[in-house]
Amino acid sequence: MTENCCYDLFALETLEIARQGHFGHITHCEGAYIHHIKSPQPTGCYHSDTQRNWMVHSCAAHGGNPYPTHAIGPIAQLLDFHHADRMVSLVSVTAKGAFEGDETDVMGRINTALIQTRNGVSIMLQLDVTTPRPYNRLQTVCGTKAFVGQFSLALRNDLRGSNIKVTNIAPGLCKTEFSEVRFKGDKAKADSVYENTKFLSADDIAKVICAVLSLPEHININELELMPVTQTWAGFHIEQI
Repeated sequence: MTENCCYDLFALETLEIARQGHFGHITHCEGAYIHHIKSPQPTGCYHSDTQRNWMVHSCAAHGGNPYPTHAIGPIAQLLDFHHADRMVSLVSVTAKGAFEGDETDVMGRINTALIQTRNGVSIMLQLDVTTPRPYNRLQTVCGTKAFVGQFSLALRNDLRGSNIKVTNIAPGLCKTEFSEVRFKGDKAKADSVYENTKFLSADDIAKVICAVLSLPEHININELELMPVTQTWAGFHIEQI
């Protein structure tokens, strides 16, 4: 799909994780375009009324979602639409909103769409370009083995001014009992993942958490990705030693 959000780091990492089977059977996905563009943003994408009005006018003109591709693109790629799965039903609901001036100046006109696929996956899409919420694309994937989402980034935005820290710690190859769950109790198969290589342990992760907690009050680490030195991003390549 020709959609730039399919190729951001989070979407590509999630796609690779899914292809490796770490989610198990994917059951639910969420995507959104939540971006407050009511006022021109000096440092953002919209520098003038002309540039933003196409979106405002589109939202005011009808009750659907005129800009769904940021939300559905990564999900379509993840579920392999038109090859392994496809949409079979859709329900779209739009909040009435409140007019603030002329008929195109709508505050709070939010669209939510619920989609079901042929394989039974549920999808929620949302568009909100008028309310003062933090920018968010949701990008949430739920499966029978795992969940991933950008919740920590949105939570960090919502907690501005509260002096509450939010850190997402993302470990790579880490030997825990999760592998036995992944391979349905087959301990030999689970142990084979870690043979002849260096891996992280639960103690390693605990030490990192303690280090984050010990930082000065004014420092917040938004995201911390950890890997053993034997692991890289090349298809999550694991070096044998």
